[in-house]
Amino acid sequence: MRTLPDGSLTVAALHPERSWTQEQHLAADVVDSVYAAATALCGGKASEAPRVPRPRDVAAAGAAVERAASVRARIENTEWVEVTDG
Repeated sequence: MRTLPDGSLTVAALHPERSWTQEQHLAADVVDSVYAAATALCGGKASEAPRVPRPRDVAAAGAAVERAASVRARIENTEWVEVTDG
């Protein structure tokens, strides 16, 4: 897969975090900068400006949801024993 460029359909299908080309990442950086400047001009903090979600962010969020579901299922399927004092 290293020979295929980021943004190609095959790479995007197998590795969602690599689904954007370098140009798309640069364009998102420009949009983020504009949002940060506009937020700062309106009296807010530039660090709190909205940010364009990147494919790696979406992939990480999906992995976190899967981990949480796995933990939830493990907890629900565990046979718990009540503990009493004494």
